[in-house]
Amino acid sequence: MTNVLVISDLFPDDLTSGHHLRVNYLCRELAREFNCYFIALSEDRESVENDRIPPFIESRRMPAPGPGTRSVLRHLRLTNRSYTQRSWPSHFASTVKDLRQRVQEWDIDAVVNFSPLLGEYSLSLDRPAILDICDCHTLTIERALVNRGHEIPAVTRFRNRLQLFRQKHREKQMVRQHAAITTIGEPDKHRLLEISGVAEDRVAVVPNGVSSDAMTQFDHENTGSRSIVFWGNLDFPPNWTAVEGFYRDVFLPHLADKDIHWHIVGKGASDSIITLAKHQNIHLEGFVEDLYAFIREKGVMINPMIEGSGLKNKVIEAFAVGLPVVSTPLGVEAIDGEVNRHFLIASEPSVMAQEIEQLLSDDQARRAIRTEARQLAEDKYSWGPIGDAFNRILREVASQ
Repeated sequence: MTNVLVISDLFPDDLTSGHHLRVNYLCRELAREFNCYFIALSEDRESVENDRIPPFIESRRMPAPGPGTRSVLRHLRLTNRSYTQRSWPSHFASTVKDLRQRVQEWDIDAVVNFSPLLGEYSLSLDRPAILDICDCHTLTIERALVNRGHEIPAVTRFRNRLQLFRQKHREKQMVRQHAAITTIGEPDKHRLLEISGVAEDRVAVVPNGVSSDAMTQFDHENTGSRSIVFWGNLDFPPNWTAVEGFYRDVFLPHLADKDIHWHIVGKGASDSIITLAKHQNIHLEGFVEDLYAFIREKGVMINPMIEGSGLKNKVIEAFAVGLPVVSTPLGVEAIDGEVNRHFLIASEPSVMAQEIEQLLSDDQARRAIRTEARQLAEDKYSWGPIGDAFNRILREVASQ
């Protein structure tokens, strides 16, 4: 059986994190076919939830570089292609040495790296390697600059543009030098191909899936309440800009007087979100332990994303539990579904408000959308078929 070294920054035990969820489930799928060994390269927690860790043959942690130890050489870089090595040269050299020893000890045939910022390590191991660039960071920065660039002070805008230049060249190198790249959606794949100039088959789309917990929450008879819901980590820029933009452009002018209750779920709310939640029809719920049981009783899931990239887990979770989705085009760009069949989209605030009201008042329309969306979740966003596709890519890479 093929021996695989899996690299990530942390142990993937926090399933409220989109990144941890992806690493956890894909590793479980890998373990069905390969002997998987795991190394966390930045884990500084004293303990992890071992019962949530995938079935690795063996796992290790390697310490992250200490704070305040970065070399001044990092300031001399034009790009981020060797950022880690420039910033912590001694730590990088010793970590690579330890990694190579593990590769020999475990007789590793191939490497899977789930942390793009650690790509320098997987390139140093003399083994064919997959790098999972879940979201194209270049695309994310570009969209943030377009969306909020005029609001950013000139100095900060210059720093962001410098970061964009450096990141673009880093991703270009990483795509070109790894044996294969996986990413979460077609827009991210397209941008990575533009940046790198490699053949199209070098970058593969591997979406996220829906957990079995979400799948079990679907109720064919549920007609929902006169409410809308949004969830996600509220300190994540694409989420807080979505909430603030929806409040300003859709809720206040079009929905505030319609007796529609808006539930915002997630931790890390900013002062501005806390302030807008003082409206009598807005409910800031914070972190909800049993998310799926909570959202399944709501009427419509809104996804008013105006920046960011990748596949939004919240959308396929809504599909699974039976919540019809109204989104901006950006919020569903990575979903392999059909408009007006699996979800509704709106670019204009007034149109989004109209579509929300339609679904809240038309049981037949709600039933049609939620049934088709649920079937889409089963057909295309179950972890088993996604894992099969990922394992097939690894087999091809290992054969090199």
